[in-house]
Amino acid sequence: MKIEKDNNKSSLSKNDGTLKAGSWVVFGKLLSRFIDFALLLILGRILTPDDFGLVALAMAPVFIIEAVLSIPIAQAILSHPKVNRATYDTAFTLSIIRGLILGTVLITLSFPMAQYFEDERLTSLICVLAIAPILRGAISPRIADYMRRMDFRPEFLMDLIGKITAFIIAAFIAYKTKSYWAIAATTVVAPIIMNVLSYIIAPYKPHFSMKDWPHFSDILGWNTVSQILQATSWQADRILLGRSISSTDLGRYTMAHEFSRFPHQIIARPITGPIMASFSNSENEAVLKQKLLSYTRNLFTVIAPIAVGISLLSEPFIMLTLGVSWITAALYLKWLALAYVLAIPIIPLAPLALSKNKTIYIALRSFIEFAIKLPALIIGINLYGVWGAIGAGALAHFITILVSFKIIKELCSATIREQVSGFFPCLLSLSILFFGVSWAAPKNWSTFSPSQLFLWMTALVIFGCLLYITPLVTIWFMKGKPDGLETQIIAILKKAPTRKR
Repeated sequence: MKIEKDNNKSSLSKNDGTLKAGSWVVFGKLLSRFIDFALLLILGRILTPDDFGLVALAMAPVFIIEAVLSIPIAQAILSHPKVNRATYDTAFTLSIIRGLILGTVLITLSFPMAQYFEDERLTSLICVLAIAPILRGAISPRIADYMRRMDFRPEFLMDLIGKITAFIIAAFIAYKTKSYWAIAATTVVAPIIMNVLSYIIAPYKPHFSMKDWPHFSDILGWNTVSQILQATSWQADRILLGRSISSTDLGRYTMAHEFSRFPHQIIARPITGPIMASFSNSENEAVLKQKLLSYTRNLFTVIAPIAVGISLLSEPFIMLTLGVSWITAALYLKWLALAYVLAIPIIPLAPLALSKNKTIYIALRSFIEFAIKLPALIIGINLYGVWGAIGAGALAHFITILVSFKIIKELCSATIREQVSGFFPCLLSLSILFFGVSWAAPKNWSTFSPSQLFLWMTALVIFGCLLYITPLVTIWFMKGKPDGLETQIIAILKKAPTRKR
């Protein structure tokens, strides 16, 4: 019994390191997204849905080309058995080559894109927006040294300062010009600041070299295939909708899509760095498997109720933040947020495959998702417009879950039953949350003033938290308080007073 407790403590200690490292990144992203959200409210009140729709069209090729040419520099350095000067030089050289190719491709595409969507403004907009991905890929490669030490405070600082600067500049441009260039400024300014700060925090003297190319080539091969498929899949809905609906409706859909992805941007995306670092430091396959199951359950436990909450309160949320003119976006947000729940269980797959240098599995998952989603989008949009796009996305998420479970089994021997069993307490609590808040929420939100909307939302958020946490904690106690997210949170809370003293 004592040995079992010691093992649990050891496991907790290792997971606690990942939890604390991830907390810096998540806290940083939370602050960043709060700044983004505040700016979005300002821009949503000053600009029109047409402005957002225009920028969404311009961003589609930028996102696709950036993802296609994405180079996982930090992941490659983290998985390197022996990092040296040649590793950093090769990483920097690849980043510069990538930037030159990316800029050339986007500038070339800007003219036919403007003709395809019959809007000349897209030419200059795409050229300016291309600056952001070029700089995002050219940060100091030595930032990865901090990630290796599970220290994500520099990333927190860079992201926060970049967002604050972008907020100030974009708000000023919006106030002075009332132009869509304010939205473009938010995309471009932050990467500029982050790029400069990266070389201050992690000094590196640029030097061109390809001596360590063999190590990077192993990761780049299948990763490039995966990025091409993922990027096209992510942006296909906006490109196809851009020809089927007005830019105003596309703006509402884009805004709803951005809100539905808040949990992903705040928690899921930033936490993949610490998770991969943890996977890379695993002593053996048994520890790797245990970490995978733990992270998957913990991510679902934290992210799923947020997504469901956004869905349930989509209407008052949109009315309170953007106004009645955006109310159609609330209907889109309701179902987009629910559909996102299906994507949560597959989050740890990418860092797992990268840590084991098995990027072919990421490409396989991306290919299947793309093969399902693209024809579903074409059919769905032609028949049902935006609702067809939302349905196609949900279908692709569902099929991808099944495929991901099989891939994870191959990578770390976790059976599908072991992967699924951790979700049952969360699903039960989510059901109680969903039906409880649906029952308590008003049926007609349009009759309330802004202050009443805020009070109702606050009350329902508190009520929903109680509905979700109570059965979750009850089941944890009934199981004998097994080691997991609950144990880690309690341990951190117990240490807090000690640190203060």
